[in-house]
Amino acid sequence: MPERIKRDMKLELDIQRVWKDNFCVYGTRKIWRQLLREGIGIALARCTVERLMKKPGCKVSGAARGAGQPSQMTYLPVQPTKSIGNL
Repeated sequence: MPERIKRDMKLELDIQRVWKDNFCVYGTRKIWRQLLREGIGIALARCTVERLMKKPGCKVSGAARGAGQPSQMTYLPVQPTKSIGNL
């Protein structure tokens, strides 16, 4: 078995562990930084973590960003106020 596949299999377990330990809210960048802090990913590139997180079967997902549902808030034009008289 190639070394990359062996390393990827171990990293997938570490990525899932870090993700679960942090309440399933860590994204790629934070998982990568945590692996570096733990000394697991001494020569680990962030794009490797991204690739492994996108892999089918990996139960890790980062925070959803980007275009989602439009805001329900509507902006109304400013209407002139009525004068109450001389104050």
